[in-house]
Amino acid sequence: MAILDSRNADGTRAQLDRNFALVVQKVESFTGRIEDVGASRIVAAFGVEPAEDAARRAALAALSIQKALERRLHTESGPALACLAIHADHCQVGNVGGRPQIDVDAKRRMMTILEGLAAHSAVNGIVVSPQAHSLLDRRFEVENTDLVDSAGTRAFRVLGYQPHRFGPRDHGAPFVGRQMQLAALRGRWDEASRGRGQIIALIGEPGIGKSRLLHELRSAIGIIGMTYLEGRGESFAAGIPYYAIVDLLKGYFHVDDCDDPAMIGNKVTTQLQAIDHAPASDVAPLLALLEAPVADPGWPMLDPPRRRQRTLDALTRFVLRLSHVKPTLLAVEDLHCSDAETLAFLDRLIMSAP
Repeated sequence: MAILDSRNADGTRAQLDRNFALVVQKVESFTGRIEDVGASRIVAAFGVEPAEDAARRAALAALSIQKALERRLHTESGPALACLAIHADHCQVGNVGGRPQIDVDAKRRMMTILEGLAAHSAVNGIVVSPQAHSLLDRRFEVENTDLVDSAGTRAFRVLGYQPHRFGPRDHGAPFVGRQMQLAALRGRWDEASRGRGQIIALIGEPGIGKSRLLHELRSAIGIIGMTYLEGRGESFAAGIPYYAIVDLLKGYFHVDDCDDPAMIGNKVTTQLQAIDHAPASDVAPLLALLEAPVADPGWPMLDPPRRRQRTLDALTRFVLRLSHVKPTLLAVEDLHCSDAETLAFLDRLIMSAP
């Protein structure tokens, strides 16, 4: 549930409408659906259609809403304020007119909990119930709070999310039992460093250690003298074009979620200029992928097939130029979740690599 600030109603109705539209767009991008809309409240549901990671999607949508509203604090005159609350529960879902509908009593019960959580949450903060907290994996940074509603429900506060499964807080356990695989990867890297491109697929059950193996490879070869690019597919993003590649570009260009479009554009153009022989025609597609202002007047006039062609060409040349400067390792985690455009780019890159 998102409760948007409506205290400064004078002259801010248009801004409130824009914030409503932003919330709806973010909810739908994480495959949620809008259940209820009030004067300053939006209630969304995740998992009405079967989804094993509904709580995770809800938390990611809330973080995305939070960051987008924070950006508006820097780009618009009035504040963009919201209270975000998440609760998880089992409830009956029926089919009415071909559309799944949540049981009315269950919806009323969950609304009471959500309203209690939101009433005690900080402005622009995200609070989750114990039930929702129990379904979030360790990639979410969560802290205890002293917030307790009238029903005695204690809230947790969501602070952030570590998008990659193997990060700084996952390095405690010793690395054992994968020396043969690590040696094989290092051999392939040595070949790539000598100018012979390599393609490697790490396949295995979830949790078997694929991300850890990739981390150990990076540690073994060192980050000096190489370029590392990493993106990841997500189960909710199979229909979002270039999702994993946008993730990869944000990492390379050091784009922060709080950066406004102008700042993103400056970061991208500055770093592209530092790459040897970067064509000016490649700037517009990369800026567009990162939702930054595009100065090329011809870009909006391109039809979709031509725009797709230029985007794939620009991405391919971008990675190949990096590899000409120094050896480059490009990794896509959870490739099976990737969208069609990400796969098309990877196919193009494989065909173009030396």
